[in-house]
Amino acid sequence: MGKISRAQLQEIAQTKAADMTGADIEAMTRSIEGTARSMGLVVED
Repeated sequence: MGKISRAQLQEIAQTKAADMTGADIEAMTRSIEGTARSMGLVVED
């Protein structure tokens, strides 16, 4: 299993912010976190 940190998730959310309209950074981060978990990644604090 792979690992990803919350900081990395936030960085991804900021990069994708232009593509994901209508949500704030926290909502985008949670969405990306859900996708990461479904892909088998472990989210670390």
